[in-house]
Amino acid sequence: MVDRNKFVEIISLCWSLWRARNDLVWNQKHRRFYRTVAAAEQYLAQWIATQNRVFVTPLQPQVEGDGATIWVKPQSNIVKVSVDAAVFVNHGGVGFGLVARNSAGELCEAQALFKPGPYSPVEAEAMAFKEALSWTDRRGWHDAVIESDCLRMVQVVRSCVLMRSYFGWIIEECRCILQRLNKVKLSFVKRSANMVAHQLEKESYFLSGRTFDRHV
Repeated sequence: MVDRNKFVEIISLCWSLWRARNDLVWNQKHRRFYRTVAAAEQYLAQWIATQNRVFVTPLQPQVEGDGATIWVKPQSNIVKVSVDAAVFVNHGGVGFGLVARNSAGELCEAQALFKPGPYSPVEAEAMAFKEALSWTDRRGWHDAVIESDCLRMVQVVRSCVLMRSYFGWIIEECRCILQRLNKVKLSFVKRSANMVAHQLEKESYFLSGRTFDRHV
């Protein structure tokens, strides 16, 4: 009989092999076996640390706007960007919905994006947040609030935790952009306050690359 520790190692390795297979099928990326094993060990170590509460990413519930259940207009001259992501298993990729509105509650712009690849849900959320930050920078919305309903992603970005994973790399990119855009804030909201971005990401596979404004 396989003991519990060996069992979780086997599950982790199977998961890493599945990711390597998807990289080969969808992205034509060949990964050496030792890298696949190393990735399995790395993710397993992170999971064990999380279960043991070693991996702590404190959320600050006192931050203004956190936990909102309905969408609220931002203050004058501030743009609020709502972001959401989804994994499309049948289409082999992830989709993002980005919606920017001004202090009058009017639509500034919205985007739908789809990226092929075998990404996890939390990786998709981090990728969507990075897209939102880059979009905010390109559009010159340097006084902005970016809202996400992914609690874990918000916690990690606010923390100083370093993670040796693809998810951790995206988070580091987000932190770097946030340092440059020092007036841009991050807020956690409930799904009910993020429904417009949520509906857009649900259609992102079919609308990928489309940009919308108040005149469309």
